[in-house]
Amino acid sequence: MAKDFYDILGVSRDAKQDEIKKAYKKLAKKHHPDLNKGAKASEEKFKEVNKAFETLNNSEKRQAYDRFGEQGANGFNNSGFGGGSFNAEDFGFGNMNDIFEGLFSGGFGGSRQNRNAPRKGEDLKVEIKVTFREAAHGVKKNITIRKKESCKNCGSAGGFGKKTCRSCNGAGEIKRVQRTILGNMVNVTTCSDCGGSGNSFEKICSDCKGEGRKTTTKNITVDLPAGVDTGNMLKLRGEGNAGHKGGPSGDIYVVVDVEKDKVFERDGNDIYMASTITFSQAALGTTIDVPTIAGKTAELKIPQGTQTHTLFRLKKRGFPNLNGFGSGDQFVRVIINTPKSLSKKERELLEELSNIESHEAPKTEKTFFDKFKDNVKEAF
Repeated sequence: MAKDFYDILGVSRDAKQDEIKKAYKKLAKKHHPDLNKGAKASEEKFKEVNKAFETLNNSEKRQAYDRFGEQGANGFNNSGFGGGSFNAEDFGFGNMNDIFEGLFSGGFGGSRQNRNAPRKGEDLKVEIKVTFREAAHGVKKNITIRKKESCKNCGSAGGFGKKTCRSCNGAGEIKRVQRTILGNMVNVTTCSDCGGSGNSFEKICSDCKGEGRKTTTKNITVDLPAGVDTGNMLKLRGEGNAGHKGGPSGDIYVVVDVEKDKVFERDGNDIYMASTITFSQAALGTTIDVPTIAGKTAELKIPQGTQTHTLFRLKKRGFPNLNGFGSGDQFVRVIINTPKSLSKKERELLEELSNIESHEAPKTEKTFFDKFKDNVKEAF
């Protein structure tokens, strides 16, 4: 996973801007390529320092980074808040190094140190469903998760009266030599009595069963900003499973799922809807009220002679930009409703209009149109 910007600059998460600038100047001078010619490590480090300072020195980017991680500071993309991909450790599959150690532990002797070293707790993933309008305005959601927290009874040790494991003599591994036609083969397995820690206890903790962590249920409030979309991710730092051997806690990745709306469809930050109007409204022009995601209606002027499927735009009535700059638009597609049945009076008026349209209009055309206007408004 990406390095933490605060760790790169060597400052705390509540560091003031002066502290951040001071740390940056010191590190930039130390790792500047011109002062470290030919040092590839210094060049890469210099890039890291610049990237971290560029984010933390900007109050808006820093706030986004604290909430959503590195990609949150660069703006949200289609992949989500935290964006990008997940590794095996992100969603509770553990540390990949442990997996490889298990596969290649046949005598190389590297597994003991890793098993006893502090390790970060597993990251968790949770999905939150929100309505279309909640996504437009932002919303706070309460979620309930099951996670592992450090056992309070034993202080995360796993037991009481710590001592060296007798089965493996503190090695955490059991080595067995097997003679074959190719020579002696050493088979190394994790000690089943101490689980590879090299230690045992006079008394195992009854609360956590020796794990040092206990599964609990926790309620968390998640603050989703206005403009979120399906697939966006929010990273909750340190809210995942407690670490192993005193390691840091994992994180929670909240994945957003926005429900479809009966009226609106979304395309980026723009929204689309359809509104039905009558033939007379399209021919004569009118003003209609259309719904908006703000929960209010907006007036839309329909000019005379409007054709079906004409698209009208209401500026800045769409979704707000997650970066906090501007909003999308609302587009209204008008559809002319053709009546399926006509009264006798309606038919006569339309037939008379049809005759006028197919022949040269007589001098009385204006008089007829006035009559048509008065009757069609009522008819449709």
